[in-house]
Amino acid sequence: MTNEQEPGAALDYKIVILSRYCGEFQPATSETVTIRKTSEEIKLDIRPMADLSTNEIAAYMATHNYTIGFDDNTPVWLMRKDGEMELRQHE
Repeated sequence: MTNEQEPGAALDYKIVILSRYCGEFQPATSETVTIRKTSEEIKLDIRPMADLSTNEIAAYMATHNYTIGFDDNTPVWLMRKDGEMELRQHE
């Protein structure tokens, strides 16, 4: 067994972990959202498993149909967890 890895192999485990995490929270719209999280919050959630940058998380979310919304003036990812009631919009 060699210590050398194929190019991109180091990133593969991060994608597996982030994909599994996102499997718990499906993409949502402003009408179906049950959870709003920033890339930094997702980073902290995943931190016990792997070190991902906020840019890696944002790139993944943006390319996997997650929508950006706003919580006050903070951009957040709109997600939903099956079986939970939708969040009401701030008025």
